[in-house]
Amino acid sequence: MVQMLKTLSFKLIIALSVSGLISSGCASWNSSDSGHRDVASTRKASSGNSDELPFRTICPPGPFDGKLIIHQLYVGQGDSAIIRTPSGTIVLIDGGESPNYEKVIKPTLQNCYKTEKIDYIVLSHPHSDHFGGLLALTKDNTFTVRKFITGTTNMEKGETGSEFHQLITNAEKLTGAGAGTIGHGKSGGGVTLGNKDIVDSKVVFNVIVSNGAVLNSGPVPAAYESADVVRDDNSVSVGMLISFGKFKFFTGGDITGENTATGASHPNIESSVAKQVGQVDVYKASHHGSDTSNNQDILNALRPTNVIVSVGAGGKNTGTFHLPRKGAIERMNTLSSVENIFMLSAGASEDISADEMNSYRKVKNLGPEENGAVGSDAVVVVDEGGRSYEIYGADRANHPISVFKSK
Repeated sequence: MVQMLKTLSFKLIIALSVSGLISSGCASWNSSDSGHRDVASTRKASSGNSDELPFRTICPPGPFDGKLIIHQLYVGQGDSAIIRTPSGTIVLIDGGESPNYEKVIKPTLQNCYKTEKIDYIVLSHPHSDHFGGLLALTKDNTFTVRKFITGTTNMEKGETGSEFHQLITNAEKLTGAGAGTIGHGKSGGGVTLGNKDIVDSKVVFNVIVSNGAVLNSGPVPAAYESADVVRDDNSVSVGMLISFGKFKFFTGGDITGENTATGASHPNIESSVAKQVGQVDVYKASHHGSDTSNNQDILNALRPTNVIVSVGAGGKNTGTFHLPRKGAIERMNTLSSVENIFMLSAGASEDISADEMNSYRKVKNLGPEENGAVGSDAVVVVDEGGRSYEIYGADRANHPISVFKSK
């Protein structure tokens, strides 16, 4: 499948070259309101990033007028997404590890979206592969931030606790929110379940779950060992349903979906979430395609057409995490609604061989492997009113190339 995708990409580039269209470029374009847009080509991750390998970031083709952009950034073994609404609201969800701020987030916001203003930052949960880049952002003073949203500031583990609490302190100063106002506590923490925290005139951001508390159904007891002691940092992730007209997208950080009643260590939050969310067009796979997430209940409820898996191809994933996992990929691959499972890189699974991964007909690696680049962004561009949408990855020339277009 990977070889097929590479072959198709090559043929498309040749066809565009023959027609003379390739000379115009897809990553560079002219718009009356913002002019030329471009982003740097293949980047080499700096020391300390979760992937010590080159990767690609792309700008969505424009102009953006009337469109919703969901830009899932390739940040190696981590998670980060930029959302731009038709009204111009900028939402940053997570930030990957710390080096990704300078290498990916900052240049993408400045070069693709021509902004140094972030309306909302959402941190899904307190793990460094999600908050590291946000900590770097709060130290830089380049961007103004209107509001910082996260759930609990209690942590199951303390290895990154001091950095996380520094982030919260920085965010309270940066936004002018005041000390002790971001996060803290259980049953929602600093997040209001529902659509009140992020306000936009065109797009609805509906918080379905935070801190193990689910909209319309309350806290899931298994998320906490006692009082404010969380059982698993992943299980208290913030999960949101983002709606624009007919289009729907769900993202849930590293939310968990195992059954602790059978001895599993990761609380089943997903099955409660599944009861509150209907069918979506695009699903950002939870926990980088881990088998402790993406359970059958939530997949059956969401019934996505396309799945995006944010996963790294080296570094921590190769040495420690080995994601995605076979059970999760097989559940997605056998779900009848799913047409594509877009991997931002090939990943580093320890229980799926390369041949097995290639045998999953719906799995497609968006990271071009030519010239040593292993990862690519995934950009979802939704037309006005959510009537149709298109998904882009990177071609070998680091231009966005369409990999899916809704019918």
